[in-house]
Amino acid sequence: MLRCVACFGAVAFLLPQTLAEQASPSSGQISARTSQPAREAPAHKIGTGVVRGRVVADGSDSAAPVPDARISISSGSGTIEPVFSDAGGRFEITALPAGRYTLTAEKTGFARTRYGARNDLDATFPVDVAEGKAVEGVEIRMAKGAAITGRITDELGDPVVGALVTVAYTSVAGREASVVAATSRLGWMTDDRGEYRIGGLPPGRYVLMVYGATEGSAPPGPLEWSRTIGWVTTYYADVVSAASATPITLHTGEERSGIDFMLVPSRPAKLTLSVTDQSGAPISGVILLTQPAVTGTSLNTATVTATNPTVTVTLQPGERIVSLVGAASARALVHITLGSGEEAALPIIAGPGARISGRVVFSGSTPPPPLGSVSLRMRGVGPDARSPLSTVQTRVKADGSFEMSGLLGSIVLEPGSPIPGWTLEAMRSGSRDLLDEPLALSGTENVDDIELVFSDRLGSLSGTTVDDRGAVSPGCAVVVLPVEGELRFGSDRSRVQRSDQNGHFIVSDLRPGNYLAAAIANVDASQWLSADYRDRVRPVASSVAIAARDRRTAALVCTSLP
Repeated sequence: MLRCVACFGAVAFLLPQTLAEQASPSSGQISARTSQPAREAPAHKIGTGVVRGRVVADGSDSAAPVPDARISISSGSGTIEPVFSDAGGRFEITALPAGRYTLTAEKTGFARTRYGARNDLDATFPVDVAEGKAVEGVEIRMAKGAAITGRITDELGDPVVGALVTVAYTSVAGREASVVAATSRLGWMTDDRGEYRIGGLPPGRYVLMVYGATEGSAPPGPLEWSRTIGWVTTYYADVVSAASATPITLHTGEERSGIDFMLVPSRPAKLTLSVTDQSGAPISGVILLTQPAVTGTSLNTATVTATNPTVTVTLQPGERIVSLVGAASARALVHITLGSGEEAALPIIAGPGARISGRVVFSGSTPPPPLGSVSLRMRGVGPDARSPLSTVQTRVKADGSFEMSGLLGSIVLEPGSPIPGWTLEAMRSGSRDLLDEPLALSGTENVDDIELVFSDRLGSLSGTTVDDRGAVSPGCAVVVLPVEGELRFGSDRSRVQRSDQNGHFIVSDLRPGNYLAAAIANVDASQWLSADYRDRVRPVASSVAIAARDRRTAALVCTSLP
């Protein structure tokens, strides 16, 4: 018997603009385009720089040319018309203003290739262009697209038709478990045999998943495809947790077949939510239900009112973050795990949420930016990384003070956008150092002594990447990690970048401190922030102490990690 996936348990809803700005949920759904007048892309500034190079097939001993590849170049300063490689794979891009550029090549049958990067998570090979100068010899090595094929079945071994199979990168930070990264590939539907094929993939490590489905049918499918039981979101192989998924490592052009797995059956769970304030009075609001850990999934919403403060929602089984954004700044945040077919009641008692306030200070010798132009962002981390209540942004007042309210969960405070020439040197609340330590807010706190100190006393590390004979080794990845502390949530003191076509690199915005610096030929972009990866880098790294306004230089030997 054929089974057809009817709809997906995580349905994206449009939120009111103010709520959407506060929630900023990431979505793995394909959204419809609204009818808006087309905007003409701004033309880039005309210059006299030139980039010439060649596109070749990666992994071929003879460096076979790739003709008719589309090469685009970008620097963030405007749109530059793409060019196409000729029969010999050669290309030329002219009239470029001075700047640092990224090149991208695309052609059917090959993985989309950013110059110097192995996959979408990897750092690119920058190209520095000077006025009146030509950069010669750029070689973009395009990998033949890898592919994964397999078959999706139900618990009876029957094929599942129309299942959306999605492939995504994995990412690790600190010692936390792997999660599905936000950079994910679109999914492919299984055919009438339950089979799928996902192609055009660059080499890398992936996780496969099929989103869960609820009761129903997918017209115009036959009536026998209608379903009376659903499946939870299932990862290869036959598991329901991203952390337990079996990663698949693909090499250039590899055709990996037989990646079959069975969807884990489940019946929809029903969750009845009743919302009151702390006095027991019903309130109005919007309830957001998100999945922790897995990024790229959408959310469910429900609405309660003062006259109807109880609502029942049907969900896939599993863990959910239940967030309430209510009237009069009422907030609530609850975690709940639902079993297959479970019917549960969850009373939600809303409160005002926590309030934090403090001041921003600029300490340095250069003129600071106007304080009113600085923004701060609160970001959820750990189990609350996808809670919309943990993602709030505010602008600092002209006197340097700031305030945020209605906060709940584990959160960190950071600049809303980079401030050129300045970095966050210190953040404290009393004796607590908050630079890498999350604030755990239950919703009743009033933290009013937070101080953020921005400094222009930045140090830098520059130099050249070389091979073991001392010859320049361009395009090698330079990894800079702080010696101290666990990288639990990522760190603004960590850097990875590639040296340019001359082997030069510069990391120009380092806070004073002790660092490990290494040039890694085969850097794993999904793992480099993990504590385990740092332990692997340590034996080949150089210790570098960066003082305020220190300008350190180093020749780093490009090494491959085992």
